[in-house]
Amino acid sequence: MSDLEQNVFNVLQRHPFCSAVLVAYKLELPIAKVQATMNQLTDRGILIPQCSNHNSFR
Repeated sequence: MSDLEQNVFNVLQRHPFCSAVLVAYKLELPIAKVQATMNQLTDRGILIPQCSNHNSFR
C-alpha cells in the first residue's frame, strides 16, 4: 500500500465514515484523491464499503 492508501485506510479503521468528504477533511486532502484511493482499496478487497447497504436518512 502507498502512504496515501495507508493513511486513508487507517482513518477508516478508526472512523467508519461513509463519505470520502469526511476522510478528506480529516487528512486535509482533496476529496477526489481520497475517493479514488477508497475506490482502489475497495476494488482490491482491502476496504469493505461501510454504508453501501445502509441508509440512515429514511
